[in-house]
Amino acid sequence: MADSLFLNGANKITKHTGTEMVHVPGKSGASSRFPKWWKQGGTVQYVDCIVLRVNIGANQLVRLVVPVTKETRVMIHHDGEGGFTFTGFRYVERAAVFPENLCGAADLITEYQFPKISGGAVLTRTVGTLPSAPKKVELKAPKKVDKTFQVKVNTKPAEE
Repeated sequence: MADSLFLNGANKITKHTGTEMVHVPGKSGASSRFPKWWKQGGTVQYVDCIVLRVNIGANQLVRLVVPVTKETRVMIHHDGEGGFTFTGFRYVERAAVFPENLCGAADLITEYQFPKISGGAVLTRTVGTLPSAPKKVELKAPKKVDKTFQVKVNTKPAEE
């Protein structure tokens, strides 16, 4: 199913339709501190972000991370299968999709870079793969084991 929401500033989500995207609040409010994935090396730098937990089907989850300021405005559309489109964006430079429980730069699945010029296209850079549903494993019935045992006992005394 499709889902969409409007992100207005660093702490306000409106016009939310659907149930696939769920906001994950930070420890001290709506936004969370998240490590910058686009600048590596040296010490880890953190930026305020809105984190959304997104169900991409078959109960597989990813996180959509959007760095925000109080001026950020963006409409986020999710196609229900892990694809995102962004419209009406202002004061947002990038967004990223990460696996549910990982957040390092090496774990990045998809990065979206927004144009600085109004009306430009959003650059989509895919470096990883979305999680997929676990494969069904067919269990075979175990082979029938022969339950008959034979025990041979030597009753002759041992010769010395």
